[in-house]
Amino acid sequence: MLGLQPLKRASAKAFRLGKFLQDLNNLRKSRATGATAILELVAYGGEGIYYFIEQMVWLIKAGALSKEHEAQLTHMSAWAELLGYAANIWLSIPKV
Repeated sequence: MLGLQPLKRASAKAFRLGKFLQDLNNLRKSRATGATAILELVAYGGEGIYYFIEQMVWLIKAGALSKEHEAQLTHMSAWAELLGYAANIWLSIPKV
């Protein structure tokens, strides 16, 4: 079982990187205007920032970066995730 942990961490890292790139692509393809454009920017931007910062946190935990800013990055990551999810909820309301 212990041999699976590195594989699990590597797959989670690849997933976060893929989600970050997906959010960037969604921002690039967006054709929304007005308030919807702002909500999409917050939704995709927030999630993209979250996944990017999570990559940095992963590098800290892997020992590649200094732990000096780990707490700040974790805090920023949580706020970016919250903003992204809140904007996604607002974007989903008209679809319901």
